Amino acid sequence: MWLKPADVLVQGQRLLRYYSFYTLLLSLMLIVLDSLDTGNVIVAHTNPRSFLFANTAYVFWSALMLVFSSSRLSTHPQYAVTFFFGDITLLIIMMQASGGLESGFSNLILIPIFISNLLVTRSLGYSVAAWTTLAVIYTQHFLPWQFDEKEVFSSGMYGFFCFTLAFLTQNLSNKLNSTLDLTHRQAENISRLRKINKNVLLALPDAIIACDKDNKILLSNDTAQHWFDCSDGQPLPPELMNFINHSDCANIRFEHNDYQLIMNKSPLANSIEGDYVLVLEDSIHIAAEAQQIKLASLGRLTASIAHEIRNPLSALRHAAQLLAEAPDLSQGDIKLTHIIEQHCMRINRTVEDILQISRRSNATVEVIKLKPWLEHFKDSFHQAHEEKFSLSITCSADHLVKFDPDQLQQVLHNICGNGLRYALLKFPDDAQLRITAKQHIDGSVRLYLMDNGPGISEDNQKKLFEPFFTTEHTGTGLGLYLCREICEANKASIKHIASGHLAEDLGTCFSLNFAKVT
Repeated sequence: MWLKPADVLVQGQRLLRYYSFYTLLLSLMLIVLDSLDTGNVIVAHTNPRSFLFANTAYVFWSALMLVFSSSRLSTHPQYAVTFFFGDITLLIIMMQASGGLESGFSNLILIPIFISNLLVTRSLGYSVAAWTTLAVIYTQHFLPWQFDEKEVFSSGMYGFFCFTLAFLTQNLSNKLNSTLDLTHRQAENISRLRKINKNVLLALPDAIIACDKDNKILLSNDTAQHWFDCSDGQPLPPELMNFINHSDCANIRFEHNDYQLIMNKSPLANSIEGDYVLVLEDSIHIAAEAQQIKLASLGRLTASIAHEIRNPLSALRHAAQLLAEAPDLSQGDIKLTHIIEQHCMRINRTVEDILQISRRSNATVEVIKLKPWLEHFKDSFHQAHEEKFSLSITCSADHLVKFDPDQLQQVLHNICGNGLRYALLKFPDDAQLRITAKQHIDGSVRLYLMDNGPGISEDNQKKLFEPFFTTEHTGTGLGLYLCREICEANKASIKHIASGHLAEDLGTCFSLNFAKVT
């Protein structure tokens, strides 16, 4: 059977083509030799005419075989064997015309037997040896009707040698096949493992750089390439070269492009001595994750407390309302009941915000066409606020973002509502809000929410997204914290932009950074 793997099929076809070149060259050399051997001393001394006929046919047969070896049919064993049958037949005719087995052509006949049993196996390969044996016996004995005991023994031994050669060649071919198949599977496994390792490295948030002993990068993930502008095959960046020669290269802290990094170096396992891997972590990211875990635990605790507060709070408010309805209360007492009810309502709003955070469902992220969505938001925001103000929107028609539409509505209503409230304090008749969408260099969209209010002091900017931070007596301090939580659930981020960072800056500006739409 023909060798199965695709690469082995190509190699078999190539071997058949090389053999075709060999037979064509051999046939031409035999014609030249026959023309120079005018006395028929070397070849064709038994039957020159038969030799010339077979040799001429051999030239055309070799040319046909060369064309065949370049076609798809050459991958089919039955067609290939047919050419070997014809090849051997013509060589046996020339051998008979040159004096039989003693002429030396018997050695040339062994070559196609060897090649055919490399390319085809089992019965097809043995059929070539059988055809050769039968053809030799027929031309040597039955055709001239000569049965000399010595010559018959020689023909029998030659046939035995043909079968032995076929058997040994097939064993060799099978072993080569097994070795190539094993090598092929191992190469596939290695390639698969390399792809898996690469995908794992790409998914890691840390920067991973594997280097050889000469400090040339063998493998790096996207995070490392983004932080240090490096790629595989390049030398290690100079900013890292300063640290790798330390005897104890562990937990090295340094700053790079506004990143607070922690670097660890370890030898590369099961590799050449001197190879190593660098793992770089963003300490700010680690601290932020730890803070998020703490806040999540605090949130669950606070939600439990809020549930416990709600029941007595409702009773307290209801009692204050009943007390206010008493006929014998003085104006001072009535005022006190209003104060009690007002603060009960404030505490209730805080409880509602806390419960909303704790019950926050998973975001149903959708791809949103930002421009029509913002126009719809503008209409709904104007309907919700009767104050005099202007809201302008700047957005390209092709901007797309990934976000839960309902949650995006909640975030923008919160931010714009805060901005409108402060803008009205400064400009009661000219409050302005602006929403500007811009595409970042990495392909993601950023939404800038601006107002012309008094702005936020530097001290307060650092505390904006902390829970329960507020500058108003009536606020709960959970609005911006809730906005940040919603953004993170949608794989986005929100931050305050300091005044002067944008050419169109007015007073307060928040940047909402969406995840890239792929």
